[in-house]
Amino acid sequence: MRSSGLATNLRGDVHGINPKRWFYDLGRHLRSDPGDRIVLTGAACEQWFNGLLFRVIAEGLPSRLTAYPEWKRRQHDVAVLPVAQHEGRAVVDWKCPVSIIENKVLYLSYSTGKRDALIARLLQQVQAPSTARDRIGLLLAAYVYRPAEGVPHQTFAQFRRDVGARFRAAIREAPALWKVTIDHGGPMETVLKESDTKVGGEKVVVACAGQYVRLRQK
Repeated sequence: MRSSGLATNLRGDVHGINPKRWFYDLGRHLRSDPGDRIVLTGAACEQWFNGLLFRVIAEGLPSRLTAYPEWKRRQHDVAVLPVAQHEGRAVVDWKCPVSIIENKVLYLSYSTGKRDALIARLLQQVQAPSTARDRIGLLLAAYVYRPAEGVPHQTFAQFRRDVGARFRAAIREAPALWKVTIDHGGPMETVLKESDTKVGGEKVVVACAGQYVRLRQK
């Protein structure tokens, strides 16, 4: 399956769906707040990431759209829905989402099998039955290791390349009914360079890579 960059596809997106901007806004949050790096070292990171993703999406939507978290009883992480004004109140079209957005966080400690399973699950959720024509999946690869535990089994560069290769291979298996676009041809992008983070008296090394894929029904 041939993928294409998003730089021209998404410039000035008239529908208000701009995963490229969302992705880079997420990266700016990670780089600007040292406290976010501490969150990456702990449990339930994916739930925190969901909240941050919702904020980034909701803040940039035009007035004709709204965002809803954990749409349809957590079936999707975020949904973007049409909204109209009627007699001074907002009316949301719950049945016809413009876009659904899914995200997953993958850790250095995950085995190769768990990495593949998580990526497959992300793409399954993005392709789940829905009236949304536009589907977006975001994958964050969190590189977290504690020097007190010894040398990590992969460097950040090795980890980033491995996750990116697995993600691209899984995307190539997407059914032909989808038009697939992935930024910069698919390699995982560094969104947070390696940095030392203090968790109490312990040093933890944190870095992040990420990528997103956009699927549209043909």
